[in-house]
Parts: sequence; C-alpha cells; structure tokens
Amino acid sequence: MKIYVFHIWLVMRITAIFLLIGFLHISAASKSQTVTLSVKNRPFAEILLAIQQQTGYFALSSQELLAKANPISIHIKNQPLETTLQQIFKDQPLSYEITGKNILIKEKEKTMLDAIRSALVISSERSDEKSEGAAQQILTGRVTDSLGTPLANATIRVKGTSRATFTNKNGEFILRGVEDAAILQISYLGFITREVPVSDHLPNIVLQRAEASLDEVDVVSNGYQVLSKERGTAAFDKVGQKLIERKISSDIISRIENLTPGVYFDKKYADNFTVRGISTLTEQISTPLIILDNFPYDGDIKNINPNDIQAITILKDGAATSIWGARAGNGVIVITSKKGQYQEKSKISASSSVNLTEKPDLFAAKQMSTSDYIDVEEFLFKNGAYDDALSNTFNYPIVSPVALILQDEKNKLITEAEAESQINQLRNLDVRNDYLKYLYRTNVDQQYALNLSGGDKAVNYYVSAGYDKGLASLVGNQSQRFTFKNQTNYKPTDKLDISLALQYTNSKAQNNSLGGTLVQNNRNYNRSDLYPYAQLKDVNGNNAYFGLDYSKSFTDTAGNGKLLDWGYSPLNELANNDNTNRSADWLVNLATTYKITSFLNVEGRYQYESSNSTGRNYYNLNSYYTRNLINQYTNFGSSSTKYPIPMGGILDRSQSTINSHSGRVQLNYSQSFKQDKIAAIAGFELKQNQTNYQIDRLYGYDDNTLTFANNIDYLNYYQTYDNINRTQVIPHPVQLTQLLNRFVSMYANASYYFSDKYTVSGSVRRDQSNLFGVKTNQKGVPLWSMGGAWNLSNEKFYSSQFIPSLKLRYTYGRSGNVNNQLSALPTLIFRSIASGRITNLPNAVIGSYANPSLKWEQVTMHNIGLDFILKNKILSGYIEYYFKKSNDLISGVPADLTTAGTTTLTKNAASLKGRGWDVNLSANIIVKPFNWASSLNFSYYETVVSKYYLKQSYPSAYVSSGYMSPIEGANLYSIFAYKWAGLDPTNGDPQGYVAENVSKDYSTIINQGQWQDIVNSGSSMPLYFGSWLNTFTYKSFELSINISYHFDYVLRKPSINYTALFNGAMGHSDYAKRWVKAGDEKLTDVPSMVYPADNYRDDFYAYSSTNIIKGDNIRIQDCSLTYHLDNRFARSIYLSGLQIYSYINNIGIIWKANKEIIDSDTGNGIRTPRSIGFGIRASL
Repeated sequence: MKIYVFHIWLVMRITAIFLLIGFLHISAASKSQTVTLSVKNRPFAEILLAIQQQTGYFALSSQELLAKANPISIHIKNQPLETTLQQIFKDQPLSYEITGKNILIKEKEKTMLDAIRSALVISSERSDEKSEGAAQQILTGRVTDSLGTPLANATIRVKGTSRATFTNKNGEFILRGVEDAAILQISYLGFITREVPVSDHLPNIVLQRAEASLDEVDVVSNGYQVLSKERGTAAFDKVGQKLIERKISSDIISRIENLTPGVYFDKKYADNFTVRGISTLTEQISTPLIILDNFPYDGDIKNINPNDIQAITILKDGAATSIWGARAGNGVIVITSKKGQYQEKSKISASSSVNLTEKPDLFAAKQMSTSDYIDVEEFLFKNGAYDDALSNTFNYPIVSPVALILQDEKNKLITEAEAESQINQLRNLDVRNDYLKYLYRTNVDQQYALNLSGGDKAVNYYVSAGYDKGLASLVGNQSQRFTFKNQTNYKPTDKLDISLALQYTNSKAQNNSLGGTLVQNNRNYNRSDLYPYAQLKDVNGNNAYFGLDYSKSFTDTAGNGKLLDWGYSPLNELANNDNTNRSADWLVNLATTYKITSFLNVEGRYQYESSNSTGRNYYNLNSYYTRNLINQYTNFGSSSTKYPIPMGGILDRSQSTINSHSGRVQLNYSQSFKQDKIAAIAGFELKQNQTNYQIDRLYGYDDNTLTFANNIDYLNYYQTYDNINRTQVIPHPVQLTQLLNRFVSMYANASYYFSDKYTVSGSVRRDQSNLFGVKTNQKGVPLWSMGGAWNLSNEKFYSSQFIPSLKLRYTYGRSGNVNNQLSALPTLIFRSIASGRITNLPNAVIGSYANPSLKWEQVTMHNIGLDFILKNKILSGYIEYYFKKSNDLISGVPADLTTAGTTTLTKNAASLKGRGWDVNLSANIIVKPFNWASSLNFSYYETVVSKYYLKQSYPSAYVSSGYMSPIEGANLYSIFAYKWAGLDPTNGDPQGYVAENVSKDYSTIINQGQWQDIVNSGSSMPLYFGSWLNTFTYKSFELSINISYHFDYVLRKPSINYTALFNGAMGHSDYAKRWVKAGDEKLTDVPSMVYPADNYRDDFYAYSSTNIIKGDNIRIQDCSLTYHLDNRFARSIYLSGLQIYSYINNIGIIWKANKEIIDSDTGNGIRTPRSIGFGIRASL
C-alpha cells in the first residue's frame, strides 16, 4: 500500500511540475512600455503577439493584410515601444498608427509578390497575343499555417498533371503555365491537404494542422520517421483515431481486428494474431513486434490505454519491416500516442463507456442429454464396469451417484422401484443450469478517460488519466486498471526541441473463479467431468458437496474426526479463493532534436521501461487445497498426531520484473530541389532488457499476523494417510529465473523522389545480440531492403481522366527473428535437494545440447503493389502481391542416440515459403446529404513447408498432430485424416483403409498407416479472409457495420468417444445418432457403442475424414452508432463537442458452409458471446 501511495504521490508531483512549467512560460513576460526581442526569421504576426504580451498594446489588422508582411529578424533589449515598432515596420509593405492601447495596421504599398505577379501577368498577356494556346497564367502565392507562420517545402501541384513546385523558406512559390480551370493541391507534412481552384486563387493559402484525426493526412510513422504515402514504396496500413474509437474495448490490439488486409486474428487455436502469416516455427517469437512511440514495447500490451492512442500503423512487407531488423520477421505494429500541439488552445476531453457481454450459451455445446448419459451408466453398471471402483479401498476412486444407487439396489438396501424413482429424478437435471446461475454472470466493463492538451509557441502538453474496471463473465474474476500519461514538448529555440513523456500503469486482477465447468480428478477410475445431473446447491438451498480427489464416502469418514474436514463444496471454494495479481509499469521517454540546418537535424532518444508484477495465491485453512494437503501428510502415532505440513494457510507467491533501457542517436536529412526530394536517416541504437522471475511458497501462513512456518522438512519422504499416495516429499515450488538480452544496431534508410514521378528507396541495418556462446562474427546479421515506385499518372503520356492517380510499387527486404533463450553451448539445469527421489541430493539435467552453428532466422519478402484513385475519389485502394521465404528456422532435427545422447537436436534447419494477396477498396458510393462510404478488405495467404527434417515414423502420425503439420511440400496448417470407408453394415464398426483395402485393423491404421490410407483434408487456417466496413452518415448520425468473412478452410468437428464417455467424460450429442441396427449405416456415420470400448476404434473414428467439415463463414462482426450533438447545443452547456455512441460486437453468423450448429472460429465451437456498449465523449 505504501508503494502504491508513493507512486500516486510521485505522479501528482511530476504532473504539477510539467503544468507549472507550461503556465510560467505562457505568462513569463510582464506588462511594460519597453520591449525585449531576440528572434530570427519569425512571422510578423508572432512579433506583434510578443509585443502585446510585454506591453499590453493590441495590434488590429486583418489576417490577409498580415500575410503580406515579411518575416522579422531583430535583436533589441529594453527598447521603447515606438522605437521597436519603427524597426519592425521598416522595409515592410505595411504602416502603423497608435491609437490608445491599439496599434492600427494598414497597407503602405503593394507587396513584392504582387509586383512580380503583375509584371509576369503583363508579360504573359503579351506572349498570349503572339500565340494561339489556351488561356494560362503564372501564379504566385504564399503558404502558411493558421498563425501566419510560413511553411517551407510545402508541395504545390496542379491536380492531374506532373506540374509541381515547392515553397521557399518564406512559404512563397511561383508556378508557371497554369490553366484557368486548373485546381491546385497544397500539401505539407502534418497538415491537411487542401485543394484550391485557380479561379479562387488566394495570395495567402492557409493550411490547417492535423489535430485529432490523422486519417485525413496521408502520412504514417514507422517508428523511426514519418513517411508520406504518396512518396512511399513499402506496404503499410494505418488505422486512425476515428477507427480506433469506433470500438469499445480495454485493449488496443483488438481495435485493429477486421480493419486492414493481411492481419488475421486466430481465436480458435492460438488466441493470437499474425501479419501476412507466420514466419517462424518457434511459438515464443511468433508474434509481431510492438512499437510504442518509437521504441519496442516489452511490457504487457494490455497495459496500453486505447484512449491515449492517436494512430496505429501496420508494417507488412520486407522494406517496411527491415528497418526494425532481426525482431521484425513477423511484421511490426507501430503505435503512436496522442500529443499536444503548438499554438493550440487548452482543450479538455472526457469519455466514459460501459460494455455488457452476455453469458456464454453453454447449451449450444453439443452435449448428450442427461437421460442418455444415465442410460450409459446403467449399461456400464450392468456390465460390471464399476465393480472394481466400488470395492477399491486403496485409493478410493469417485463413483457416480447413479452407480451408487444401483449398488444400493443390488445390495437390497433399496427396492428396484425406489432406485428407478431416484434415477428418474436425475434425468431432468442439467448441471449447465447451475453453471450459468452460480459460476457465470453478465460481463461488465467500464472505462473512464480524461485528458488535457494544448500549447503555445514554445511548449505543448498532453496529460491524461484513465480508469478501467471489469467484472468478468466468470464469477470471482475481476480487474481494474489506472493509467496516467504526461507528454511535454518544449521548444526553447527555433532549432531545439525537447520532449519528455511519462506513462504509468497500475493494474490489479483477481482470478478466483472455479472455471466455466467443474471436474472430478480421475484416479484411474471412471471420472473426469462432473456428472451432468449434479447440482451445486442441495434441495435445502445449501452449498452441495462432491468428491474431488476421493470418493465422498471416504472423505466423510476418514480419520474418525481427527482429520480436517475433507469435503469439497465448489461454491464454498469460490468464497475462499484469494488469487490476486498486481502490476505497476513505468515508461519514461526523453527525446531531443537539434536542427543543424534547414535540411539536417540530429535527434537523440532514450527510453526506460520498468514493469513489476506480483502474484498471490492464498489458500486459507478453510480451502479444500490446504485441508487436502494437510490431511494427506497427517501421521497418526500411538500417542500423538504429527502434521508435517503445519496448520495454517498456504501462500504461493510470484514476482516478475522487467527493466529495459533503450537509446538511439539518429541523423535526419530532408531537402527538396524543385520537383525532387531526398530524405534519409542514419543512426545507431542500444537496448538492454533484463527479466527476473521467482516463485516460492509459505506454509502455516497467517494473513492477519503475516507469520509463517520456517521449519518445513522438504528432504524426507512421508507416508501419506492410509497410503493413498504412497510416500511423498512435501511440495516445495521454488524457482528463480533471470534473462538478460542485449542488442546493438546500426541502420540507414534513404529515399529519393524525383521528377514528381519516381521514387527509389533503400535501407540497411546490422543487428547484434548477446547470443550466448556464439562467435562474434555470428552474433550480427546484415539486413537490407530496396524499393521503387512509379507514378504513372504523372507521366506526359498518361491522359486518363477516369483514373487520375495510378502508382506502381515494388520492394524487396530482409528481416528476421531472434530467440535469445537458445545457446550455442551445452547448458545444464540445476535442481535443488530432494528433487532426486533416490539420492535426495542436488542434481542437474541437460537443458540443451551444443549448437555451434546457431544463428538468427531470416525472412525475405518481395512485394508488388498498385495504388489507384478513380475520378472524384469514387473508388480508391491498392492491390498487392507478395512472396515470402523464411530460412534458417529453429526446429528439431533427428540425431543418433548413441553419439548425441538424444534423438532430437535443435538447429537452424527448417524453411517456409508463402505467397499472398492483399486488396483494399474504398468507395464513396453516395455523397451528401446522405453519405455511404464503403471499405472492402481481401486477403489470401498460404504457407508451405519447404524444408523440415524431423519426420514422423509413419504418415499416419500426422493425423493427430494438431492444427499445424510441418511436412515438406505441404501447407503448414494442413489437417490430415484417415480415409473413411463407412460403417460396417453388420455391427456399425467404423471402417478405414490399409494398403488401400477396406479394413477394421485400427491399430495398424493408426500406428503404421501409409500416405495412400490418409487424406489431406485442407487448411486449418482460412486461405481467404477479409472484411467489409460500411459507414452511413446522415446529418448528426453515423452508422457503421463491419462484416467479416473466412473462406477455404476446414476443421475437425467433435463427436462421440466411447472410451472417454466410459471414463466419466461428458458425452457428445452424436450418441443419439449412433448406429443401432442394420440399415442405420445409410443414415449415419456415427459408430455403434461397444463394450469394452476400443481406444484405437474411437481414435480412428475421431480422426477420420467423415468428421472433417468446412469452416467457411460470413458474419456480421460488429455495428457502431454515433450521434453528434448539435454544436450550438454543445456550446450552450459550455462544451465544444459532444458525442453519444453505442457499439455491438459478435453479432452473429449470417452464412456458413456446414450444417453443424457450431462456430468454426472458436475453440469450443460455441459462439463468442455478444456484447453491447454505450458511451459518451465530450470536449471543452
């Protein structure tokens, strides 16, 4: 608690300091009649504002008139106001007059630009008299921001032609040969592009700075620099603030789902996402690299508050990702936080939302009915399946209530009618009702956010705070998160920028749930899932008790009252659970940029990241876990009872810390030459990341006195009570782990944009890492990229008015993956005393074998893209084709046991290749007053294994290998199945093939099956996927609907497994479709029930092709509705803007290829629960 209070105190102090700096800067100058100025090439309006702040004299003029003034360079100290005005108005086209406390400004004479334009126009007119060309003119003008500051190097283009120019340092431009009907396009990095008809030509063109939404600005960030899409060659997509705010969720990554091509979210197998497929076979390094504000983010991605995010850029091809080197082989996600703006009024924004998620539809699971389940139990009892369990007095296995009732009937304790009556009462029960009533609830997520931003000419700031609270769907689980962010940018001179950012996250999660379903530990007999007719409360409304590890008859009588209560009540455990995780994350960024010349600057950046997570699982003395462990080790002596595990609670503790330092020095070069522009960066960076993890356990712990037992004997073996677990040592879960990763990188990137038509780009990077045991020349890997773009629409021969913008792109790049947990030298894992059962001495095992050739994985990618815009932007988008190779992938290779001591070694031995298409089409279907905008995303991707040495003994072994099967020449995600030959019409046995002959030799089919006896059923991952987002706007309403689709993939549907059913598992509803009599084989593929069950028979049926179904589907993913309240109403309540919005997610499937009642995109086949949220945003 003290640490938490200190954190809050520190945050408040730092915030106060930053705000105080900003306020002091704004009001630094006092009112006087003298003026002190020292500026160079500053806008005239800025000088007048400074005079106003120092003297209180207000300048009165129009913006158009001030725009004619020249920039000012002046150095004076304590000069009278009149003297100052004489100096700054010298050589200006303006004059002034002081009236009271006002300075009236008026025009003195024509500006230089007007004079030049007049002369040029006269010359042009005379030339026109001698020619017969169309009416043309020479334009001059000036480009500034909203404060009158000239924008140097702004692009002035005649729309639809190759004619273009750039502004000079004063923001001035001259453009010759412009037709009267032409339209000028004026663009500048960080500002909204503006189009101005020549007929409306203004002497001063004002561009508006991009504020909240960067969607209107055609620029992206790759984490090192800001790039223009217009001049780019690489493949990237950007999700702007508007789309980020469209969804309601507490995490940032889920907000990009179904918004861009090439990004696939797998919720069925890995609960992860990929960018253009997988590039490695190592799960630990298979996720995309996350960049937060220019540096890789090592913390938990869930700690990032979406309300603080401005934009997200997805880098997809080799040229885009190669700048990030050996960690970027799986794609890069660049997250950019919100920032304040210079010369921006202070603005306060607040938002609040609540999101409600329904309980899961447990009854959608294809589970056999309770009555059918009881019928099976009666069948098993009749065939003696429970006889051993009922007579077992060694480890007291759990036996179901139906079996106990039938045993009582057999022993004449009850009559047949009584037994039948008791059993029939159970047939109408379904434990899922109790699960939904006591273990589940409506998920409620609340979000609150508040931020303050603004700035003057030298300081800008962004301060935000957020609070999230979530009550999870599972009762007992909840979370809360507090976030704070402060970013201050300071510009003490025209050449120097300093930025300081602080981010703090404090989160807490309670994980006390029992889970969505309950199990009973299978002690070799007949139980796993809790039987379907169980009830969590008895008939009197009291919490019910069950056997968990042992039969209830044993635990009720064991010890004759000398042991602790051994009963297990799920709902009591729910109240006793005390499992809490806390984390505190700090992220500090310091950056400074110095402008050496107008085209060259140097920047330095440093980031410190600290994450501290603690876990606490406390099992009090009333918890079943503690009582069960104490009872197991209790030893009854002749005169006393010994407790090797002391009375009291058991506390499991865990702590994880991450400390990361990153530094970078970078040169930035950008210069324009008429129609050409060169941009380049070069730099080096250092990174160190240290992770520490430890766990331990305290016995006899008292949460009130914070005391625990310290005399536990972990060395000797103890006889367990009644020998139920033979002899055991006392569990002692202690672990210490430390990882230290270091990276050193050098890099350069350059692009040349010339003739307003062509762009060439290239990058080079060398990464080095502390790969343990690898020689110096193997630690580093050079990575590079090259690319080019051709603006066909700017060529003279191009004349299409229907497609006014057309660009062709090509890139090639090399990136990679690194796993610093591998070693080139052999490693040992040391184990403590008592981990060796025979000797009780410390021991060690081989952790990894020598691998002197260890190196980094490498990923190469070719990318060809075509960008286009149709007339009036009716349709725009891009089409991209890419080809990817992943080489030197870490994988297992076979080894000789007699020479290597193992059958498998880990080497850089595998390769993958993939190809795909990404397509994005954006259309403005209807415009004003009713608007309909549509965006269609389409992706195709397939990964093929090109090299893999670790092969299975028989092809049939690949059938049960899961959703990923590395087989040379095959799709990485191929699902293999046994060929199906139908049911035997005589007895309903499933039939397959051996050597292409129909067979029921299940052992041979499974253990020695050949390729001709199995079939490649297809890919477990969709080969085609995408989304279709439609946005409808009418007046103040905006409705958007997102439809997603997944095509060309298969899945293995679950079905009845008699072996599992006979051992207590919950049976599948296909039981009701099983073969019963001759002729049923024409109606069903579900085998007959046989006893005893044949495990091979069940496995063959489960993995046969008859259970493979298509997963293709189209679903309405989500829907968002926003109402923008009228600005006049907002202002009437002192707000500058007000929005009310709602959001519905996981709406449902509207088409699917199979007829099964399952969701093919979830792990359990149950549709993801729907959610609905409501929120409000306000600003003032």
